[in-house]
Amino acid sequence: MEDLKSENGMEQTEAEEPVIEQRPSTKYGRTAYQQQMQEELAAQEKRNDGESYQQNNWQEQNSYSQQIYSAYTPYENVKPEVKKIFARVLMVVILLTQVLGIVFNTIASRVYSMGDTVEEIIDALMLITQEPSMVVLSVIGDVLFWMTVAFMILDIIQLRNAGKKITGAILFAIFLRPAYFIWRAHLLGEKKVIPIIYAVVTYIISIAQYVVILYASMEMVMRTMY
Repeated sequence: MEDLKSENGMEQTEAEEPVIEQRPSTKYGRTAYQQQMQEELAAQEKRNDGESYQQNNWQEQNSYSQQIYSAYTPYENVKPEVKKIFARVLMVVILLTQVLGIVFNTIASRVYSMGDTVEEIIDALMLITQEPSMVVLSVIGDVLFWMTVAFMILDIIQLRNAGKKITGAILFAIFLRPAYFIWRAHLLGEKKVIPIIYAVVTYIISIAQYVVILYASMEMVMRTMY
C-alpha cells in the first residue's frame, strides 16, 4: 500500500510540474515565435494597404461620378432661352408695313382728287395700279405680310418652348399686333418701356393713315355729289 501511495505521489508530482515551452533560437538570436509574429504583422499591413487602396479607388470613382452628374444634371431641366432676334425683326417688318401703308394712302388720296365723277376716279385707279411702281409696292406689301406671319409664329413657338402661356400672345398677334411686344415683355419679365413707345408710335401712324384716307374719301364723296 505504501509503495502504491509513493508511486501515486510521484506521479502527481510529475504531473504537477509545469511544462516550459521550448522556443528555438534563430541564427541572429531571434526566436521562431518572433519571426512568426513579424510575418503576421507584415501580412496584416499588406491587407490594410490593400483595403485602403480599394477604399481610395472607390472614393475617387465616386467623386468622378459625382462630378459628371453635377456637370450634366443642371442642364436636364433647363428650358431653352427665348431669343430676341425674331421680335426685333418683327418690329422692323411691322414698321415697314406701316410706312408702306402711308405710301398707298397718299397715292389713293391723290387719285381721289383726280376726277369729279366716280367713273373718272375708277379709271384713274386702274391706270395707277397698272404702273410698274405700284406693282413693285404691291409685291413688297405681300412679302412684308408673310414675313410678319412667319416671324410671329416663330416667336410664339419659342415662347411655348420656354414654358410660357401663349394664349394672350396669340390674341395680341391677331387683334392688337403692335401691343404684342408689350405682352411679350410681360411674359419674359423684361422692361416694357421700348415696347410701349413702339406701340404708341405705331398706333399714331395707323390713326394718321385712317384720318388721311377718310378725309380723301369724304372729299371725293362731296365732290361727286355736288
